Amino acid sequence: MSSQDDTSRQDAGRPMGPGADLYAVLNLNRGASQTEINERHRALSLLFHPDKQRDPEKADVATEEFLKVQKAYQVLSDPFLREVYDVLGEQGLRIQWPPHMHSRTKEQLREELKRIRSEAPLDEDFFDHETPPKNTLSVTLDGTGASVNNERFTTASVWDRVRGVRIVAEELSHSFSKRINQKTAVSFKTQGMLQGRRLGVVQYIGTVRHQFSPRFTGKAVAVYGQNLLTNLNGLYRDEYNTVNFNCAVSPLSQRLIPTSDLTYARRLYSGSPQVAEISLKLRQRPSLSFNYVSPPTVSQELIEASRNGLPSTSGLRFIHFDRAVGLTFNDIIPKISVDFGATIAELATRLHATFELGFDGLQSQLGALWMPKDGREAHVFTVISGRGIMLQVDFTLWRQQFSVPVVIAGDYDPVVALWTAVIPSTAAALGYHFIIRPRRRAQRIAQIRAARLALEEDSDARKKRNAVVELLKDSARKVMSSETARGGLVIQNAVYGVIDTEDGAHELAIDVTVPLQALVRNSQLYIAGEGSKSNLQGFSDPAPFTPKSLRIHYLFNGRPHFAEIPDYLPVVLPLSEHTTGAS
Repeated sequence: MSSQDDTSRQDAGRPMGPGADLYAVLNLNRGASQTEINERHRALSLLFHPDKQRDPEKADVATEEFLKVQKAYQVLSDPFLREVYDVLGEQGLRIQWPPHMHSRTKEQLREELKRIRSEAPLDEDFFDHETPPKNTLSVTLDGTGASVNNERFTTASVWDRVRGVRIVAEELSHSFSKRINQKTAVSFKTQGMLQGRRLGVVQYIGTVRHQFSPRFTGKAVAVYGQNLLTNLNGLYRDEYNTVNFNCAVSPLSQRLIPTSDLTYARRLYSGSPQVAEISLKLRQRPSLSFNYVSPPTVSQELIEASRNGLPSTSGLRFIHFDRAVGLTFNDIIPKISVDFGATIAELATRLHATFELGFDGLQSQLGALWMPKDGREAHVFTVISGRGIMLQVDFTLWRQQFSVPVVIAGDYDPVVALWTAVIPSTAAALGYHFIIRPRRRAQRIAQIRAARLALEEDSDARKKRNAVVELLKDSARKVMSSETARGGLVIQNAVYGVIDTEDGAHELAIDVTVPLQALVRNSQLYIAGEGSKSNLQGFSDPAPFTPKSLRIHYLFNGRPHFAEIPDYLPVVLPLSEHTTGAS
């Protein structure tokens, strides 16, 4: 590879601006051909070339736009950089990729980049990535002394009930991992248990993971405690199929046949996440299970809207449902399992309920998982079965994990089961009504006020946008004159702003009539749907925290039309369904 190519690729890794989308800069979709990229680059380079500007202020703005166009062309015209950008985004361009990555086929490169995206955070030191040490503390409590004796339960004081809870076991583990190279990672974990005042088993666990190919991963685990146990795992995954094989054997054991698990899963429909799975477990009690899993069907646009959008007061604007059904044969009577889940995206919460019916009777699990973006996590669930009732609280704080299982009852007790489910649910409902909703309301109003103030101020971003609009006026005027003469596509008014209209949010909008008219070609307007339209020339983001739409009033063949198009959808004008009436 030449030094010139190396230099251009290093330049391509330099940030162009926060949130900039290279395809939007050239107004192209992700499937654009090299010819289309060359044409848009040529047209925009002529429009924003600094040498054509006599006004120094306009020349500075034109230079900035010109450099954006050159950066976009530099990346999208390079097959390797374009593939990296398509999969990993702007962060991928900052990584110094090893030479062997450039020689891979397009399919091999894409598979490898997808694996990297799913497995590790992207930074410039990706190939020397080390995970900080992590500790996990689990304390198992026995709360049966405070609840199983009904007479005592009704007469004892709160303090007596608290004293009835005792610690059964404590478990502490420490782990760390290190990525050796691009394909190999190792980890080490130590865990020990205390049962009462006696030291239980201390285990040392070492793991080596190797990526043999973009689709196949191997893993070897060695566990040393009272005995030596080794575990070998192989995982194959492509677009539709997943095969997972696991084999565990103790070299010092007299058991000749190792325990092994084999799972095969296949996606049922193209473009849909539904999966059918069959699993065979060869152990002392062999089992065969069939499962159907239907995860929530969520587009990337909805995910971004729920994470970065203007918060709704209720927090219930985006709710996604999932379900799973399974049938397991390991007893005389097969076990049937059903799982339901509801993910409340804005609240970063998942509610779930699982029911299993088999030879041992009915077992149910009800719980809630809270997982915000800052690394914290909390999971509370109740398990109710004929063998007892248990409440478990798991949470992650300061990169450390804590687990507190509490045995509420040693046998099934309907009264205790009811209170075990009702008390956490009631506490969550009260907290939502009196704490979460008021805080979200205040946060929403504060964000709207801040965005409105920023939009009204004469900021640098606004000055740059106005300067770009001035550069586009001549081109837009020529296009409008030509379209008016032929009775073609004339943009009367276009506004780019937030979709939400409550609490004064509708005022967060900008006029984009001139930039849109400049994009019209041969009585047609096309804007790609990938990414935000705020990256187009003459646009800016009036409210970076919320979903937006483009509202356009236009004439075609002298007849008025109107279209309102969400930010993540492509714009195609004219369309007959946009007609509003006769001229």
